[in-house]
Amino acid sequence: MSQSINLIPQQEKQEQQKTAIVKASTVFSIVLLVIVAGVSAYLFFEARKYQTKLGQVNDEIEDHRSKINAKKQVEIDARNLDKKYSVLEELFKNRIHYSVLLREFVLRTPAGVTINQFDVRNKSISLSGYATSYISVADFINSLLGKSGASASSSLGLEELFTAVKLNSVSLDSGNKEVKYSIAIDYDPSKLNFY
Repeated sequence: MSQSINLIPQQEKQEQQKTAIVKASTVFSIVLLVIVAGVSAYLFFEARKYQTKLGQVNDEIEDHRSKINAKKQVEIDARNLDKKYSVLEELFKNRIHYSVLLREFVLRTPAGVTINQFDVRNKSISLSGYATSYISVADFINSLLGKSGASASSSLGLEELFTAVKLNSVSLDSGNKEVKYSIAIDYDPSKLNFY
């Protein structure tokens, strides 16, 4: 059996171990330093990249804010137009359609009745004219009240447009043998707001 004899003194062995440990720790420290430097450089460049992106985003935000501020007058004008539109819409919704009133009146006027004066006031009409006979005046009154058949505009719900008819005066004009009449008519303005 062979035994190995180590002729290296104990102190020299310790020195070699210390040197090996220092060498290993130095290599480890350098490798660790390189890794830390690499990670630091990576984080630095990433932070720089995000700062650049953040600066770009902030610039875009400021650009959008300036565009929004430039459009303030447009927004104010749009709101004003909307208010004006609402007012006009309300006016058109609640207006009285006198043309419908006149059309209905003409449709209910029988033959042989002429109108000389026609005056429309708040919820009332006063008119005067001539008719060929007393019966023509009676037919006219009944037609206005809807008693002598439906009006031509009955599909619009105007059958009860004229609520009351009052004969103020009626007389026979001996000169032309016609009946002179004067009538007061009340009408319902809500029936004229259907558009």
